Amino acid sequence: MRVIFKKCAIVLSLALIPSVSFADDEGGGNGFFAGLDIGYSVGFIKTNTETSESTQAPNYISTGLKLGYNYFFIPYFGVRGYLDYNYGFNLNDSKTTEEQNVFSNSSTLTSSHNITINVDAMFNFLSTEAMSLGVYAGIGLGYNTSNMKSTTSENGTTTTINQNLGGSFILPINIGLSVIASSHHKIDLGFKIPTLASKTVINSQKPGKTTTTFTRDLYVFVGYSYIF
Repeated sequence: MRVIFKKCAIVLSLALIPSVSFADDEGGGNGFFAGLDIGYSVGFIKTNTETSESTQAPNYISTGLKLGYNYFFIPYFGVRGYLDYNYGFNLNDSKTTEEQNVFSNSSTLTSSHNITINVDAMFNFLSTEAMSLGVYAGIGLGYNTSNMKSTTSENGTTTTINQNLGGSFILPINIGLSVIASSHHKIDLGFKIPTLASKTVINSQKPGKTTTTFTRDLYVFVGYSYIF
């Protein structure tokens, strides 16, 4: 029995040697990484005033930065932790009006800043020496702030109003597809699905009157990361 056990242990050890080599060579992807994102977000907004309630879904162009670390336990499963920053903006079309020989233009730039700490699980369903293809899913915890800049020009006189709309905690769910090539180049097609709504309060021109909005931003992006 002892001889059989030793033989089995030797066979198992020999079998594990290619597996270790496979984990080191195929797919790769372990290490620190830094990346850029560009995408599109839709803000599902519910607005409450003293007299009415409405919903809308404005569109935003978004860009992002991320910095973190990948670690694969085996070629097909790993985790990553990273810090993620996203900036989104929406510029409303300028409006020109003419009334009693008075010309006026107005535009509004709404912007948002999101920063989150994220943990994702990564599953590679295809892994070779040249590349790996997989999916990921995880969650983030962070904070969102929003700003609004209104500019009005009337007969050559320009008035600009900057307003901080406030901020709140966010809890996005991360899902997506990823490709790692040559162990260093990673491309993601990802989604950030909102759970918590960010709250902003806008003061109206009437004293004591406010407008409260609750926003959930769905973020779709393509990202590139370099793994060091």
